[in-house]
Amino acid sequence: MSELLKIYENVVRYEKEVVHMEERVTEEVIQLSKPFKGKLSVDELEILQDAMFSVALTSQHEGFKLGMKYLAKLLAECLV
Repeated sequence: MSELLKIYENVVRYEKEVVHMEERVTEEVIQLSKPFKGKLSVDELEILQDAMFSVALTSQHEGFKLGMKYLAKLLAECLV
Protein backbone atom coordinates (compact mmCIF):
# COMPACT_ATOMS: atom_id res chain seq x y z
CA MET A 1 0.00 0.00 0.00
CA SER A 2 1.34 3.39 -0.92
CA GLU A 3 2.14 5.90 1.79
CA LEU A 4 -0.74 8.09 0.62
CA LEU A 5 -3.20 5.23 1.06
CA LYS A 6 -1.83 4.60 4.55
CA ILE A 7 -2.67 8.22 5.37
CA TYR A 8 -6.14 7.73 3.91
CA GLU A 9 -6.81 4.47 5.77
CA ASN A 10 -5.39 5.60 9.12
CA VAL A 11 -6.39 9.27 9.26
CA VAL A 12 -8.69 10.63 6.57
CA ARG A 13 -11.08 7.68 6.58
CA TYR A 14 -12.29 8.60 10.09
CA GLU A 15 -13.04 12.22 9.28
CA LYS A 16 -16.73 13.10 9.58
CA GLU A 17 -17.10 13.93 5.89
CA VAL A 18 -15.60 10.61 4.81
CA VAL A 19 -17.80 8.66 7.24
CA HIS A 20 -20.84 10.39 5.73
CA MET A 21 -19.59 9.61 2.22
CA GLU A 22 -19.24 5.94 3.13
CA GLU A 23 -22.80 5.96 4.51
CA ARG A 24 -24.03 7.37 1.19
CA VAL A 25 -22.07 4.71 -0.70
CA THR A 26 -23.60 1.97 1.47
CA GLU A 27 -27.09 3.32 0.81
CA GLU A 28 -26.37 3.46 -2.94
CA VAL A 29 -25.13 -0.15 -2.96
CA ILE A 30 -28.29 -1.23 -1.14
CA GLN A 31 -30.47 0.65 -3.63
CA LEU A 32 -28.60 -0.70 -6.66
CA SER A 33 -28.83 -4.27 -5.41
CA LYS A 34 -32.59 -4.18 -4.63
CA PRO A 35 -33.65 -5.28 -8.14
CA PHE A 36 -31.56 -8.43 -7.71
CA LYS A 37 -33.23 -9.56 -4.47
CA GLY A 38 -35.21 -12.68 -5.18
CA LYS A 39 -33.38 -13.17 -8.48
CA LEU A 40 -30.05 -14.04 -6.89
CA SER A 41 -29.30 -16.25 -3.95
CA VAL A 42 -28.24 -14.58 -0.71
CA ASP A 43 -24.62 -15.58 -1.42
CA GLU A 44 -24.75 -14.22 -4.97
CA LEU A 45 -26.30 -10.97 -3.77
CA GLU A 46 -23.54 -10.62 -1.19
CA ILE A 47 -20.90 -11.23 -3.87
CA LEU A 48 -22.52 -8.53 -6.04
CA GLN A 49 -22.60 -6.06 -3.14
CA ASP A 50 -18.99 -6.87 -2.23
CA ALA A 51 -17.97 -6.11 -5.82
CA MET A 52 -19.78 -2.76 -5.70
CA PHE A 53 -18.13 -1.89 -2.38
CA SER A 54 -14.74 -2.84 -3.84
CA VAL A 55 -15.27 -0.53 -6.81
CA ALA A 56 -16.35 2.28 -4.48
CA LEU A 57 -13.30 1.84 -2.24
CA THR A 58 -10.97 1.82 -5.24
CA SER A 59 -12.61 5.02 -6.46
CA GLN A 60 -12.18 6.63 -3.05
CA HIS A 61 -8.50 5.69 -2.98
CA GLU A 62 -7.87 6.91 -6.52
CA GLY A 63 -9.75 10.16 -5.86
CA PHE A 64 -7.69 10.75 -2.73
CA LYS A 65 -4.40 10.12 -4.57
CA LEU A 66 -5.46 12.36 -7.45
CA GLY A 67 -6.47 15.11 -5.02
CA MET A 68 -3.13 14.87 -3.24
CA LYS A 69 -1.26 15.11 -6.55
CA TYR A 70 -3.19 18.25 -7.50
CA LEU A 71 -2.57 19.71 -4.05
CA ALA A 72 1.16 19.11 -4.48
CA LYS A 73 1.11 20.76 -7.92
CA LEU A 74 -0.82 23.75 -6.55
CA LEU A 75 1.60 24.16 -3.66
CA ALA A 76 4.57 23.91 -6.03
CA GLU A 77 3.09 26.65 -8.22
CA CYS A 78 2.46 28.87 -5.20
CA LEU A 79 6.06 28.52 -4.03
CA VAL A 80 7.57 29.50 -7.37
